[in-house]
Amino acid sequence: MNLKEARILLKKINSLFESIDYEGSSVSKIERDLMMNYLHQMHGLFSYDEDHVRPLAPAKKPESRTLSDDKAEREQEPPRKEAPVPKPDTDRPNISKRLITDYPPVRQQEEDRPTTPPPREDRPTRPPITKPTQPTTNSSGESDSDINVEQLFEVRQASDLSEKLSESPVNDLNRAMSINDRLLYMNELFGRDMESLNTALRTLNDFGTMSSARSFLIDLAKRYQWTHEDRVDIAKNFIKLVRRRYQ
Repeated sequence: MNLKEARILLKKINSLFESIDYEGSSVSKIERDLMMNYLHQMHGLFSYDEDHVRPLAPAKKPESRTLSDDKAEREQEPPRKEAPVPKPDTDRPNISKRLITDYPPVRQQEEDRPTTPPPREDRPTRPPITKPTQPTTNSSGESDSDINVEQLFEVRQASDLSEKLSESPVNDLNRAMSINDRLLYMNELFGRDMESLNTALRTLNDFGTMSSARSFLIDLAKRYQWTHEDRVDIAKNFIKLVRRRYQ
């Protein structure tokens, strides 16, 4: 095989392939014939030479063996030595016998075990837990811990000069209240409604006596639950201020 001539032909094939117009739809007859000529020459260079090809050797057939041949081969082999059987070790104790004899059966252990622990005398006893009693409410929505409405009108005699000055008469309830007192009465006694407080003050200013305003104050106390323990003191101060309007 001439590799130098084959390399020259490969260069010619590459240059011819590069010169062909890629965008063209067909190849010219001259270019096609020249490319076929180069390929034919390349095929002739790489084709096998029949004179140099060696014939393959025929496969050997397996030899047929007979029973006599196998018997002769086994007789020629040396005899195999059998492995010695280990003797029992008499010096080692019998573990199975020791396990069975040294430990009592499980059923006997369960019978010997006490079923209930002995009572402990030093264990402290817990007192019984009692739930806190909650105040019950009656049909009007008032609890048993609340006071009666009539107790809001109790009059306590002034003991010092400051209390006597605080009981001086007033002409207008709106002017007699400070801003802090107005906010306190609105939030605690009139359900956070300023208009309800102003309406009540106008109505109380129109009454002439405390006895005539008493029924109106009782209605307000029941409506806004002045008898609750959180509002009792504030309600007493409010009624005390109203009483000064009629002195």
